Amino acid sequence: MLVRCSKNGSSRPALVEQRQIGLCNVRARSGIARHDGPLSEPRQSNMNEFEFRTLLVAVAIQLGHTDQYLLADMRHTVIDDVPVTFIHDTRREPNRLILHFDLGDVPADEPFVALLSLMHLNLLSGSKTTGVFALDSKASRLIYAVHFFEPHRSPARAVANALREHAQKAKAALALMSSVITESSQACEGAASTLPRQLESPHELLV
Repeated sequence: MLVRCSKNGSSRPALVEQRQIGLCNVRARSGIARHDGPLSEPRQSNMNEFEFRTLLVAVAIQLGHTDQYLLADMRHTVIDDVPVTFIHDTRREPNRLILHFDLGDVPADEPFVALLSLMHLNLLSGSKTTGVFALDSKASRLIYAVHFFEPHRSPARAVANALREHAQKAKAALALMSSVITESSQACEGAASTLPRQLESPHELLV
């Protein structure tokens, strides 16, 4: 065991002198910062209902909304043609804002391909540090879920810019998913047209 002697002659394990370093992950592009604080004493800045409404009003102004209070009342809007829902739970997760970017219904003709596309998109985008492509609570719609930590501590302009960036990312993901589903459908149609007649009508083999 390593022992280090101090100036007064006392000794103590060297491992005790390890410093605890605070974590601060900052998104350079959007300006949204996440402060976790020292490891021993996590810092949290909870957002109450008044602060949440104040944030939404300020964001609405930055987004150019005519009625700046409508977003605070409705908790949803459309950014760059993408519907967005704002969720804030003051009891369970008071220090974060949850955003759901609506990507539309799960394709009825190719649901399996759509789900595979969601998994692929999460791998490509690094969902651990950005947002997650998933299904909504009813498993009927595709969403892009993003968490903003302590958004009320960031400038409203930075929050609005981050919303626009995520909306563009959601649109790009939806375009990619649509192209994959189209290619899959065309491939299935092409394969069916080349099948032998016996495989197209298997019941004829039983006659």
